Amino acid sequence: MSQAMMGRVRSSYTLCMAGGMPLGALLAGLMADVVGTREWFVAGGFSLAVVGALVFLTQPSLRRMRSSAEPPEGAVESGTTTQQASA
Repeated sequence: MSQAMMGRVRSSYTLCMAGGMPLGALLAGLMADVVGTREWFVAGGFSLAVVGALVFLTQPSLRRMRSSAEPPEGAVESGTTTQQASA
């Protein structure tokens, strides 16, 4: 993937996260006033658990995904110093 495309993806992600938080806080405040704070937290936690379970059960490719990609050939592994890598 090109650096330009990675930058666009990252900027879209940042915009959604930074723009979504104030809207989510507004919604959470309004709903907490309507139904109560404790009930709203329980409903939000339950909703997140259901969405997480649905994603886990319906997306088998996510279960097989590794946490990080293999380093490129010739790359220095993290945790090694420059002197160790050149020796």
